Amino acid sequence: MSWKRASIAILLVLLWGESFAIPPQRLVKGGFTSIETDYDIGDAAISNGEICEFVIASTRREIYLNPRERGSTALTIWDTSGRKRDLVPIEIYEEDVKKIESEARAKFGNTDIDVSVRGGEVVLSGDALSKRESAEAEAFAARYPSVRNEVAISQAILDTTASKIEAAIAIPGVKARGVKGKIVLEGVVYNAADKKKALEIARLYEPDIIDLIDVKDTGRRPGKERLVKIDVYFMEVKKEALRTLGILWAPGSTTQSAPSKGGGVLGGISELITGTIGFAVNLLPKLRFVRESGKGRVLEHASLIVKSGEAGDFFSGTEVPYYSSGSVSFKEVGIKVHVEPVAYAGDVDLLIDASLSSPAANIEGGVDTRSIKTSAYVRGGEAVVLANVVSNRDLKTYNRPPKGLDTSSAIFNLALSKDFQSGRSEFLLFMVPNLIDDAPKAVEELKSYLSTEKEMIKERSKREYSEFLMEDMARDTKKERRGRRGW
Repeated sequence: MSWKRASIAILLVLLWGESFAIPPQRLVKGGFTSIETDYDIGDAAISNGEICEFVIASTRREIYLNPRERGSTALTIWDTSGRKRDLVPIEIYEEDVKKIESEARAKFGNTDIDVSVRGGEVVLSGDALSKRESAEAEAFAARYPSVRNEVAISQAILDTTASKIEAAIAIPGVKARGVKGKIVLEGVVYNAADKKKALEIARLYEPDIIDLIDVKDTGRRPGKERLVKIDVYFMEVKKEALRTLGILWAPGSTTQSAPSKGGGVLGGISELITGTIGFAVNLLPKLRFVRESGKGRVLEHASLIVKSGEAGDFFSGTEVPYYSSGSVSFKEVGIKVHVEPVAYAGDVDLLIDASLSSPAANIEGGVDTRSIKTSAYVRGGEAVVLANVVSNRDLKTYNRPPKGLDTSSAIFNLALSKDFQSGRSEFLLFMVPNLIDDAPKAVEELKSYLSTEKEMIKERSKREYSEFLMEDMARDTKKERRGRRGW
């Protein structure tokens, strides 16, 4: 190419930067083509008519081009109002179509890619059986302006790749499928993190992914995760039996909470002081031994089943009524335990937030609240223990709760304990996390828990045990009636 022609080509590229609608044309000598417009053509002119000729169609919406010689030129198009609408750079090449066809057949002869000549062009068509074949067809067409690439990746290959991507993502609701040579990701996820994960995994297999995933953020992560069963035991243990439990106290693992200045029904109990963290192995047989030997008792036992990464709450206490301006409101009084377990292989990383609330002595309708927040890594078969959570100071002053208040919960049983009042026993909070791999096992665990609860209630209070039996009989009667009605 001469210096003059090179200069013209550079100038045309710069001028096309004005943002015209019709892209540059790469033509082969002797190969006719046409350009369509979305406006009525008023006039047109070409910078070098010896290189390329043009004719405006009678519809005034199309221009026919006849490449005559190798070189560079440009076509300017005006609309019927005289406004310049397009400046089209034109580059004309002189190629031997027969030679290119022979080269293409030699290159793609052992594949499912077809080679043919249509309208003075070498056309590549058919299905590529791999991404490599598809990329080779694209590269071959890029080398020659007279080659048109119509090769698409085989649908069977797309379907196989989509299945691999979907399996690798493993997010419920996200599907992958092949559409016209592309992999499409679609479905619904419930947070942006899951969408990002899906796209990053998919692009390891196919960089050019079509993203149709919809995000509906719920603030949590729906989907299948491992289940964690957490047994919570509120226990009163005589100090002489503490060694029997074999607790290994973690050095320096304490959490601080300021003492309460309030009083009230549970004024002494509401002083959450330094909480000490420990661990115990093979806990349940030891608890049974302590209980049967009369050296301790389970005040309350709760069993929670929580999905890994989610939160679970348990409250032991009651709601106290407050009257004000002719209306009544209820506020919780007792111990609340909030847990957030995360499963790691066979172990559990456990976030614990324990809080105690009691009616304020000096503020009508007020509630004193103190809390301890900590975390622990619990290995399989271990239990985490919180000690020194509740103080027994001044407990004798507040050992008479209001008449009619439900006192069956752990905290009220502890308040009425003479051993605890006199400092001969300690309040311990045990949490035993266990991984559950399937729902049927979880149901069996719940049945076992209900059986244990019945035994504990019987041991704790004859009145409470009688009420429990009455409620149990009422539930069975209701189920029986529904069965007869076909419910």
